[in-house]
Amino acid sequence: MRRSTLFSILLLLFISNLSLSQPNEPFEPDETTLGLWHMENVNPQFENAILFDDEASQWFRSAIRTRDGNFLAVGAVQIGNITRSLLMKINPEGEVIWTRNYFYSDRADEHVCDDVAEFENGNIVMVGLAYSNDFRFSASWLIIVDSEGEEISSTELSNNIENSCSTVMVDNEDSIVLGYSRIMNSSQIRKYTRDVELVWTFNASNASGGPDREIIQTSDGGYFGVGWEYVARNSYGCMSKVNINGELEWERRYGLAGTMSILRSMVEVENGYICVGSNSPQNYENREDTDIWLLSVNEDGEVINEVTIDREIFGRCKGYDIAQCNDGNFIISGLIYDENSSRQNGVPLLKVNRNLEVISSDSFSEADYSAVIRIFCNPDSTYTLFGDLRHYENDNNIRRGLMLTTTTDYPWSTDFSGNGNDLRPEGDADLCEGIWGEALDLSNRNGGMALVSDNETLKPEQFRIEAWFNMDEEIPHTGVIVSKLIQEEFTSFQLYADNDEGYIGFAVRNENGEEFLEYDVDPADGRWHYIAGDYDGEQMRLVWENSFVDSLSVAGPIIYGDGPLVIGSNSDLPLSDLQFYGQLDEVMLSNLPLEGVSVPGERRILSPGESVISGVYPNPFNSEAAIEYSLSYSGNYTLTVNDLTGREVARIFQGWKNSGEYKTVWDAKDFGSGTYLIRLGGVSDRSMKVVNLVK
Repeated sequence: MRRSTLFSILLLLFISNLSLSQPNEPFEPDETTLGLWHMENVNPQFENAILFDDEASQWFRSAIRTRDGNFLAVGAVQIGNITRSLLMKINPEGEVIWTRNYFYSDRADEHVCDDVAEFENGNIVMVGLAYSNDFRFSASWLIIVDSEGEEISSTELSNNIENSCSTVMVDNEDSIVLGYSRIMNSSQIRKYTRDVELVWTFNASNASGGPDREIIQTSDGGYFGVGWEYVARNSYGCMSKVNINGELEWERRYGLAGTMSILRSMVEVENGYICVGSNSPQNYENREDTDIWLLSVNEDGEVINEVTIDREIFGRCKGYDIAQCNDGNFIISGLIYDENSSRQNGVPLLKVNRNLEVISSDSFSEADYSAVIRIFCNPDSTYTLFGDLRHYENDNNIRRGLMLTTTTDYPWSTDFSGNGNDLRPEGDADLCEGIWGEALDLSNRNGGMALVSDNETLKPEQFRIEAWFNMDEEIPHTGVIVSKLIQEEFTSFQLYADNDEGYIGFAVRNENGEEFLEYDVDPADGRWHYIAGDYDGEQMRLVWENSFVDSLSVAGPIIYGDGPLVIGSNSDLPLSDLQFYGQLDEVMLSNLPLEGVSVPGERRILSPGESVISGVYPNPFNSEAAIEYSLSYSGNYTLTVNDLTGREVARIFQGWKNSGEYKTVWDAKDFGSGTYLIRLGGVSDRSMKVVNLVK
């Protein structure tokens, strides 16, 4: 892309003595800002809630996505004095395609469907429980229906309410696999043919409870189940792994004595599993301590990580379901308790990474009771959730099937300008530490970018486009930093850099063709750099770091098309040979006039080391140590305590802090004598103090 232009000596002489200040915070939008992207994670937000059947009390117990892209929800519906099992087919927009209900026995007053699965041919299998109000009759049953919900067959699984089937799945052999809860002795996993002929039975060795809450087929063809076990008034989370023949590979239980620990759902990940549930104290009076419980284990069930979600996020809450997101992270939901009663009145939405660290959170609250039992990640990065919502009216319990949807969950920034020009990821793009918070990481050699959909706000007559970049030093290449595509092989404007020949550039396209400004400099030296281009319809200017480095008189308006704004590029776009390798951050498009525009002095990054731990007092200490630290710019920070091996032993703070002076206290009464490292980590800065704890 190398194009030579005349260097503006007079301009450089004029501006060479400009003094520029250092930045102390990220870009902030003003009335001229058209798009601003900080490359930070965005919370998915609840967008829509649909309640089903406002005339009869009904509720959902489980749901699946069907092969045709719709949903099946199962539960129960109140019809007169009888509760019938409910099966409902719903499209992604929440419109009911059809509804069916089932009556297993006239000896039963209650018929509840607990779970559902789909065969390869579209037929449906359901499991549930039927019982009389006096409990003189009970039966666990299995029903197979066709794709329209018409009954094909039914089978009684047990005639004891204490021995019931609670979960069903269809494996890759089109066989039926059941999780079978047996209160008086161990739980089971049973495998049947699609004609409901028993193939094998696995009996969990746990005294009571086991893998009966959810079962999945694993990548090796075996089966993995989670549940819980009651032992001496305690509850422990349980996991069981069996092979394809139902033979035990391993069983484990998790939790501590004096707690009620429950596992309800899981996903398989590389070399292990991530499970969700809840734990709380055994004492019912301390129920306010109920937390979402996350457990990461390896392929042998050994604990990798264990987290209880801080109740400052949701208060009292339980985790019911987990799903893997399109970006590789995980979304979790369940229920939130009312702080002043035992009622459940909210739905949590929690996103965590592979290390179980919280990325984002949101909650939905309506009525006296609401809970989510199933989460689905959609191709457009929204989420669909199914659950149960309850109203108490004049002591009457009125229940509704609940379907929730969320806004799109982008792996990185929304448009902070307020114009709604949100990013969406393409290709192999990721997040990493940036100059403020996170940055768009395009260092993977497979290509990646971020796109902003075309709209009129991205087509200014005059503008300034700016960005921070850290270019890969190892790969000689010309990389597009930001561009606005017209069509095929044309762009309206672009910023770019070349680390092979050593230059940066700014280009615009008008009716006369493409005009270029380029400046000789090494753009890849392992540091972050600022670049910008200005255009007012008559003149182009190129900005590098703290100076205007070139200008060019250009006549005529910019030619725009309907292509997206591209941050980075890859082989799927016309700029196929201009893939950017490295990191990009703090991209902003402004409708700024050339006259009076200053260089971006307030947007330059601080030198590393300017955010520091100024002191730890006293040192040595025997119980508490006061930590004083100074932050020169706003951003995300961590303040940790490490031992001499580098292992983190305490996290004092993690999150966003504004620039300024701070003081905090490390309470070390539970730590042994020794030497520790106090570490402050920021976006670019690192600082450490050695302290001695003497007891």
